[in-house]
Amino acid sequence: MEGVVIVTSILLALATDAWWGRVQEGRLEQQYLAQLAADFREMDDGVTDWLELEESQLSSAISLLEFIDSDTPVPADSVGVWWLHAWSAPTVRLADGLLQEMIASGSLRLIGDESLRVPLSSFTRTVDETLEGLSQIEMGFTLMLGDPYFQKNLGMWGMYPDSVKVKRGLPSGDRFGIDFSKIRHDREFSHLAMRGYLYKRNRVFQVKNLQVAVHELQEALEQAAMLD
Repeated sequence: MEGVVIVTSILLALATDAWWGRVQEGRLEQQYLAQLAADFREMDDGVTDWLELEESQLSSAISLLEFIDSDTPVPADSVGVWWLHAWSAPTVRLADGLLQEMIASGSLRLIGDESLRVPLSSFTRTVDETLEGLSQIEMGFTLMLGDPYFQKNLGMWGMYPDSVKVKRGLPSGDRFGIDFSKIRHDREFSHLAMRGYLYKRNRVFQVKNLQVAVHELQEALEQAAMLD
């Protein structure tokens, strides 16, 4: 009889420990879900702002092409801004540190909902693929820097100090130091502008795909955090 009591006590202790372990893991899961929801909310806002900027700059690249195709006078500063926007490369910091830590430590297993855990586990790959895609696109920018026409007519983005502008015979108040009216119909300038448009359009595509992934996970995490 005493042996039965001992065995029963051991089994009860083990069951209690297992129950307590599940309680602790459940609480930890709730904490993770709440923090991940906050992180993805921040990322969603950041990537949305990033996409809006990229799309605005794509509009500038389109305006540059329209400028080239017409003879309508446009202030040099406006054309300069369009040119800079067409080749700009803004970015945003992604608040995915906790997720990466959970994946590395194996803590992601605590997310009980498989339909949420699986896309979370693949999200870092989505980020890596986006960054790799943007890196490949950047090669177009690097090639443009080596273009002889660019170096002669648009090198250094035209951000010359006033002293240099005067030596070049340019008005000191000209922000860009480039007479776009003289090169607007150059075939080489048109070619670079088109490359800038394609460069920016491809960036918008990459960021838009990332935004979709972030937004879907953000909504799922918000819902999961509320349910728990």
